[in-house]
Amino acid sequence: IMIGLKREFKGWVDCLAMQRLVEENPSTSVHVLDLPYRLSGPALDDPRSVGLWQNEVGELIAFAVIQWPWQTLDYAYSTIYAGSSLERQILNWAIEIFPKISKDYLSYEHPLLFIDVPQNDAAKVDLLSRNGFYKHDWQTTHFEKSLDVAVPHPVFPPGFSIRNVSTSDEYVEIHRAAFDSTTMSTRWREQVERWSLYQPDLNVVAVAPDGNVAAFCSGWIGQESRDKLYQKHPWGFTGQIEPMGVHPDYRKQGLGRVVLEETFRRMRAYGIEKVIVETDNFRDSAQGLYRAVGFEEKYLIYKYCREF
Repeated sequence: IMIGLKREFKGWVDCLAMQRLVEENPSTSVHVLDLPYRLSGPALDDPRSVGLWQNEVGELIAFAVIQWPWQTLDYAYSTIYAGSSLERQILNWAIEIFPKISKDYLSYEHPLLFIDVPQNDAAKVDLLSRNGFYKHDWQTTHFEKSLDVAVPHPVFPPGFSIRNVSTSDEYVEIHRAAFDSTTMSTRWREQVERWSLYQPDLNVVAVAPDGNVAAFCSGWIGQESRDKLYQKHPWGFTGQIEPMGVHPDYRKQGLGRVVLEETFRRMRAYGIEKVIVETDNFRDSAQGLYRAVGFEEKYLIYKYCREF
């Protein structure tokens, strides 16, 4: 039985609807607070990479995005349809479309499509296993840190200072250097800054004595954290770090801790009670840094994949 009617992606207006769907149904999406960051990426420039489903009165009930920077399928749906065939429809769409368009993005044979699965989500593991997906070695760790105690002002190395990100190009340059990757673009960054959920004062950079940007940190807080008229979210007043990084020329000087602690301090001023961060299992230095600033590992997010 077809539960939802598939329709075309119409750009920014649909991005806003996708964000609202996740805010209303956070349990169906691995990405909630950082979703604007992901919905700003290059996949959204290609309507073929986006699947949308609506009900009979035209309301969005599900979406899926093949996120090419991570080869990952992001999706969410209204909990009204939990247990229906809707999630299977989403998977079927991805299984059909991924091999057709992957050659436009990936230069090798037999690409993998990944789906994030919190380790305690047995139903999703079962669904994916029945549809040709298996657990990969790649996984991410979900960390949480309480902000119930005041965060001290960070201590900078001599001559370093901190300020908000000044331009999208400045951000792109430090992001590319920190991750040794060219996936971040000016267009992606400009889309990020377009969201009402984007907070300029939660996007900080550490500046070296020579004026170069040495580290950065982006913080996200939900709408309910900014506007206490909203009911308290099931997550509580929560913030998320996504992403943060340090320029390779300025590592081993404590700058990761500096930009994180400054972001925590600013989040706390918004009433944020808890902050989360997720990082890959192969990023040992990042995992060490997060533990050093007080994050605790809460659970793993498995990466289930299917080869095409």
